[in-house]
Amino acid sequence: MFSDRTIKIAAFTVWVLVYACTISLWFQGAIEGRKAALVLGVVPGLYLLGRFIVMPMAKRMNGPKSDQNSRQNAKLIHLALVLTGVSLLGSLMGPFLVEQGIISADVKDMIAPRANGVVTGLFFIIMGNYTPKMIAPLTEAVCDPAKHQAFQRQVGWTFFIAGFLYIVAWVALAPATAKTVTLFILGACFLSIMPRAVYYGIKSAQRKETLNQ
Repeated sequence: MFSDRTIKIAAFTVWVLVYACTISLWFQGAIEGRKAALVLGVVPGLYLLGRFIVMPMAKRMNGPKSDQNSRQNAKLIHLALVLTGVSLLGSLMGPFLVEQGIISADVKDMIAPRANGVVTGLFFIIMGNYTPKMIAPLTEAVCDPAKHQAFQRQVGWTFFIAGFLYIVAWVALAPATAKTVTLFILGACFLSIMPRAVYYGIKSAQRKETLNQ
């Protein structure tokens, strides 16, 4: 896989292009000021959410993490920024190219949804690849390590298969049909893992409570 430095550079490059397209379309009147402000606020918003909400919650739930786990989580966040940026860039490039007279509006309407669908599928595939590698150090006092890690691998494979099917649907089917099919794919994906996720979450909390008494 790519190094974290490469992913950071990719994220920076993608978001520079996103900001450039957004500002250009805003000045040309192709998008409203509210939408432009929403796009321009995505990165600061994600940073504040991760820094002051997600990371403190994860630390409180899982305890101190090793440097390796911290690097893996940071790498995943950077990958998420890349994929989010590419998805937004795909949505913005269509109107931008139409405004420049390079493509027609019909071509934009045909390509943009498929591109976003492929990017979303890639995000799930990458999540599926990284989920088994994000397991924090486990002890029998907190959970059953073998069962917990087996569940993490199941989640990884579920995300991977869902992402692959998501991409196939958006490439092979008409956009209206793909939208319906992918909703079923994501629904089946989360329904297949949520019951066990809730179960293990409750059992882990119970064991931690017992351990702290």
